[in-house]
Parts: sequence; C-alpha cells; structure tokens
Amino acid sequence: MSHFLSDDGLLYVWQKLKALLAGKVDKADGMGLSSNDFTDAEKTKLAGIATGANKYTHPSYTARSSGLYKVTVDATGHVSAAAAVAKADITALGIPAQDTTYSDMTAATASAAGTHGLVPAPAAGKQGQYLRGDGPWAPPPNTTYSVMTGAPADAAGQTGLVPAPGAGKQVSFLRGDGTWVVPTNTTYSNATTSTAGLMSAADKAKLDGVATGANKYPLPTASTTLGGVKTTSSVSSASGYTACPKISGVVYYKDTNTTYSAATTSAAGLMSAADKSKLDGFGAASTYALKSEITNVYKYKGSVAAVANLPASATAGDVYNVEADGMNYGWTGSAWDALGASFTVDAITNAEIDTILAS
Repeated sequence: MSHFLSDDGLLYVWQKLKALLAGKVDKADGMGLSSNDFTDAEKTKLAGIATGANKYTHPSYTARSSGLYKVTVDATGHVSAAAAVAKADITALGIPAQDTTYSDMTAATASAAGTHGLVPAPAAGKQGQYLRGDGPWAPPPNTTYSVMTGAPADAAGQTGLVPAPGAGKQVSFLRGDGTWVVPTNTTYSNATTSTAGLMSAADKAKLDGVATGANKYPLPTASTTLGGVKTTSSVSSASGYTACPKISGVVYYKDTNTTYSAATTSAAGLMSAADKSKLDGFGAASTYALKSEITNVYKYKGSVAAVANLPASATAGDVYNVEADGMNYGWTGSAWDALGASFTVDAITNAEIDTILAS
C-alpha cells in the first residue's frame, strides 16, 4: 500500500525536527575541538615535541665537473665528501687497461676472407675510385650499356637501353623493331543497319527494354490451318471490321473496334477515373501494418460481474473489465491474464512518521 505526506503530516514532521534540534550543542566561536575530542595527556605530549622536530636540512651542494666520482658516507648515511676517480682507483678494482690501437684491414684472396681493420688511405688521384675487396683503390667495372636492337622478322632483338625518341614523336610508341611509331587506328564508329560497329548507348537502352523471348511466337504447324487460322473460317457479318486480303479464296477481316468499357469486379477493362482517385489515395505498401502485425492488440469488449463470467475462450487481445475486483483481464490466446486494477493511496500517519524518525 502506497502512502503520501499530507499538509498535517508535514507540519507534524517539522515539529518533531524542531524538538530534535533543540537538544544540539552550538559551536563556540574560535574553538575547533572540544575537551572531549582532545585530552590533556595528548596536549602534554604535543607540548613536549620541539619546534621543527624531524625537519631535515639537506647538506649544501658543491658543484662538480662531469666524470666519475667516489663518495664518502657518514654514520647517518649522508654523503660527506666526493672526489674524482683516478686511474689508480680503476686499476685497484682489477680492470685492465684496453688497447685502442687498430691495424689496417687485410684484403680477401680467392680462397680466404680478409680481416677487419682500418680502411687503407687512398692515394692522391684516387678520388673517383672505390676500395675493392682485395685491398686496392680501383675504378669499378664498366657499366655502360648499348641501345637495344629491334627484332626483324626472322630473329630476336637484343636487350639494351631504350632508343631516344626523335622530335615530334611525343604521341608515338616504341615498336618491337626499335622504331617510334603511332599505333594503328583502333577507333570504331557506331553500328548502322548496313555497317558493323560499336553499339550506341541508345541502342543498348532499347535492347535492355526488350524482354527475353519477346515477339517469339510459335505458329502452329500448317496443315488444315494457315498462320493459326482455319482456312475455311469466315466472318458472317463485316460490321465493325476491315476487310483483309483473301487467302485461298476466303475473305478475312480484322477487328477495328478499339472501344473498351471500364473494368468491373467480374470483367477486365479500363480503369475508371474514380478507381484511379481511390488508388492514388493509398500510401506506399510499406506504410501500412500487416494483418499479422495487429492481430494481438488490445480490444475492449465490455464488463462482466465476476471472473467466473469471463468467456471460456476469446480472440487474443480481447479485454474485459471485472466489476467484482475492478481488474482488467486480457485473453492471451489460451488464458485470461490480469492486466491491472485501481488502487488507493492513503496519507502517512503520525505513528508511521514516529517509527521512521526513531530509526
């Protein structure tokens, strides 16, 4: 059961709060802690601590030049002195002096590798030469290439540099025989009814608009019929028809009547203006709900006196109001489901307020 706080209840709560606030202790100006929070023993302990206790002062800094230094530490763990490391200090640690003199590299032979070392100094006049693996400074091998040779009809050409194109050859291409020439014209015109060619965009659009198998009509086998029409048939009345050429002495006619009536529910025909207006009044099919989508919506069917008076079966979504308990019941397809009923909200009592404040 839900409750609300009425005006009388709010006044009662305020009176209770004022009574509770009347017993509080006011804060004294200038006082941060009461005697109950800070004992006399703690005050005495605080007074016995010297001013600046544990205030560590770092020793003064003496500038040093870059390099290695050995330091002296006093009994408190502080650095008391620093002196530069001498060669004798390193020797005393057992670190041997290292030889930093290198020999020239040795050259590689046909059967053995060389050894690493300093690069031999190039002599005067060797500025355009390179150090070779066997040690001397020498010019690199010749890397000059000849121009390619074109292929004749009976032999292959030779690899080489591409021949330079002459003036005016900016739209030419290099041919297999080594010459720069303009390729054969490969431009085609659109096809006509008498000349083969490319298909135009208009013809492609027209072709795409023709259904597969269009106008592919198989005439029946000619025996007693001709073109699908019996050769012995005739029209008894020529009214509304136009005469056609005779076939085997028989006169044929074609129907020239192009008047059609509006369609009905039982006969095909033209669409009437009224039907067109009605069709235009409908939206797109996607804007309408399917029948399957609205079969389970709630539909109010009325009221009954008690649950026992609800129908034994109904359509899914049917809703009845039961007067006995004020509850609405909906049919799920197999049973009646209680949907909800009215409820009463009462004002909270003073006794309930006392219970809340006491907690």
